[in-house]
Amino acid sequence: MAAPDEGEADHGCAMCPFESEEDLDRFVSESREAMVELGLTEAAAAFGEVQATAHTTRSEWLGNLGATVRRIKSGFTLPSELQAQLDRIMAEVHRVWPRL
Repeated sequence: MAAPDEGEADHGCAMCPFESEEDLDRFVSESREAMVELGLTEAAAAFGEVQATAHTTRSEWLGNLGATVRRIKSGFTLPSELQAQLDRIMAEVHRVWPRL
């Protein structure tokens, strides 16, 4: 399998940690865009709110992101690819908030 181009997200590794906070934020944006394309505008808006809110620490941001993912997963029927994206985000959240 060829390595992804510079700046391109590696979607081949379902639970690989993100290389940076920017990488995770870019992945969240891609997931939000996928939600919009699927007509899940309310779920996409929830992600947008987390991204637009100023957070004091990375831990706080991840906690809010994880809580949002949990609400989306429990409140919407999601296709398997989007479910996998949210699982990858939660894997990163669980590195800081293992019980969330």
